[in-house]
Amino acid sequence: MPNNSGSSGKQQQQQQSIRGGGLQSNKKEAAEPGLRSAGSSPAHAQSSSSSGGGGASRNCLTVRRGTLLRMASADYPPSSSAEAAAASAVLHSATRARSLRHQKSLRAEDTGGKATADFTKVVISAACCDLPCDKTFAVITLQSGSYMTEKDTVTTEVIEDTVSPVYGIPLITSYKFEERQMIEIEVFSARSLEHPVAAATTYNGAAASSATVSFHQQQQQQQQLQQESSSRRCPHQTPHHHFDARCHGRKLLGACSVSLGHLIHCGGRLTCPLTNSRSGQCLEYARCIFHVEEYRGNKENIMLKLSGRGLDKKDFFGKSDPYLIIEKRNDKGRLVRTYRTEVIKNTLDPDWKPIKVSLDRLCGGDFRREIKFRCYDWDGAEGDPEDKDIEFDEFIGEFSTTPKDLFSCEGSELQFDLVNPRKAKKKKHYRNSGVISLKTVAMDSDHSFLDYMFGGTDLCFTVAIDMTASNGSPSQPTSLHYTDPFTPNQYTIAMQAVLEIIQDYDTDQLLPAFGFGCRVPPEYKVSHEWPLNGNSENPFCQGASGVLDAYRRCLEEVRLSGPTNFAPVIRHVSRLAVEHQDGSRYYVLLILTDGTIDDWTECKRAVIEASFLPVSIIVVGIGNGDFTEMELLDQDVWLLEEGGQKACRDIVQFVELRKYLRPAADGTDGVRWSKVALAKDVLQELPTQIMEYMRRRRLRPASAASAAAAAAAAAANPNAPVTE
Repeated sequence: MPNNSGSSGKQQQQQQSIRGGGLQSNKKEAAEPGLRSAGSSPAHAQSSSSSGGGGASRNCLTVRRGTLLRMASADYPPSSSAEAAAASAVLHSATRARSLRHQKSLRAEDTGGKATADFTKVVISAACCDLPCDKTFAVITLQSGSYMTEKDTVTTEVIEDTVSPVYGIPLITSYKFEERQMIEIEVFSARSLEHPVAAATTYNGAAASSATVSFHQQQQQQQQLQQESSSRRCPHQTPHHHFDARCHGRKLLGACSVSLGHLIHCGGRLTCPLTNSRSGQCLEYARCIFHVEEYRGNKENIMLKLSGRGLDKKDFFGKSDPYLIIEKRNDKGRLVRTYRTEVIKNTLDPDWKPIKVSLDRLCGGDFRREIKFRCYDWDGAEGDPEDKDIEFDEFIGEFSTTPKDLFSCEGSELQFDLVNPRKAKKKKHYRNSGVISLKTVAMDSDHSFLDYMFGGTDLCFTVAIDMTASNGSPSQPTSLHYTDPFTPNQYTIAMQAVLEIIQDYDTDQLLPAFGFGCRVPPEYKVSHEWPLNGNSENPFCQGASGVLDAYRRCLEEVRLSGPTNFAPVIRHVSRLAVEHQDGSRYYVLLILTDGTIDDWTECKRAVIEASFLPVSIIVVGIGNGDFTEMELLDQDVWLLEEGGQKACRDIVQFVELRKYLRPAADGTDGVRWSKVALAKDVLQELPTQIMEYMRRRRLRPASAASAAAAAAAAAANPNAPVTE
């Protein structure tokens, strides 16, 4: 408790481009509540016995885990061979567990937060105009996953006395850029069932009753219809997304659906006509207005400046090495770690760096939710203060509060007592284990990936397909380019998985597509930028289906040859990106290839040059070739260097397609693939790469930039008239 641009411009630009060590030993045993001795856990004693011999378990019964860890070091020699064996076993298991946890945390944490990553939350709401009924409600559903089987659904309130309702209950759900997510709305009449609705389409195809039924009867009918529907459903048919007792027997006025990605790219607002689900025809005048916005907790950050005073001394030869862990109480009542500070060594009066954490991470956007601060004395690996582990580090104390209490200081300093519950029970006159002072607290907002998408940033996608002879003749079934009328080849699989998602973020959905390493008519010279549609002046294809059609036709016209050169097509995209470095466009190059790069040095130079431009490169490995060089291009560990030049950021993502393929279940030569998993791994790094470029260039989203320009103009001319 406290003490106080259009498609024509893009085509013109494209034409111009074509032309032209060890644990510390000087620590006391852990004092965190809940840490048990070796003898207090039968499982632990059994483990020690199996590791260190029969006498080890007997000697371990009265020895704490922390003591065993210290006995394993040179400064604390064991008094017997049994103790030595037990200490060695505990040290081995503890070190392995620490290593696994540390690796997992490194994968999960982002650079700024010491916290696990969450999906971005969005708020989807709807309104309707000119409905044929003045008493309605709606069912809003978000569908995603394989066969659109993952569904989030909400049923709105009933709106009366208007044919243009604005529904107040939204759908709050997770936005996943790497998945295709569809929003569907169904609008129902809320009029009593005793009204005549014989000619109307009813929910789930059920006939409307002419008599009013009770809510209990509706539930029984709902369960019966669910059972009948599931018994009639074929194995590949997805179940109906939602079943609400209020929907059963109600008149379905109309429905419509839209891609969430397309809705976001349209600025978060889109009007669609309502259609009759039975006839498929649009209702006269009736339409639905979709609206989506980012959940405010995603981008609002809370800034804290914390310091400590008079903390408990925990080190035998020094003071303490304190750090803080912040936890929030989730919806199930469990404490979840959201942040941890740096370690301040050898002090009882630490002054931590300012903390910046999103409001959603800290408290889920709820200012009344409990958050807990725990203070520990670091007891990790020597020389590695980032290796923090509360199982080994010594507990100093804790306190609980809420964000609302934190903001109540209003410029003054808040102080919280650190309390160790174990000491509070044992010591009669115990007061605290130190004091934590909150000096400043503030709120700020960051620009998010969705801000740029809402602002109209175009994702300009380019496809480059390997058409070298190593793929095999397209007429042979063993070729990677072989086109089967029933089974798509691996190139088609990769393009379908990625293009269906990415095209929603391109305004005109015109996608340039090229082949490289092939001999092209009429002279059959080798080309590394051959447009799949055969039109050098206009290499654009209409959407994903247009790219696939052009790819199939191109295989009949070109001759597979070589070499496998990446640099020409990378520099082709870079020339386009040079003219749009203001954040209005971001270019993504998808390269599909079956093996080794022949222009390795030039390819690295081209990637390094592109890293300074709004460009990302996705490489998908096709077939069973050697992709060692592709792994080197994917700069997850270190940035690419060549000839004294170094990339400024990681722009390459490499994925092997064969990891997502498996034999057909019926035992035939066909294959099955996980489209959702493939698209997720191919596209998951793209939002991060886009944000890295925007932050590096300090580019604001279009809406924020316009607001800033208007504010600057108003400040420069305060007497100017204000226009609405």
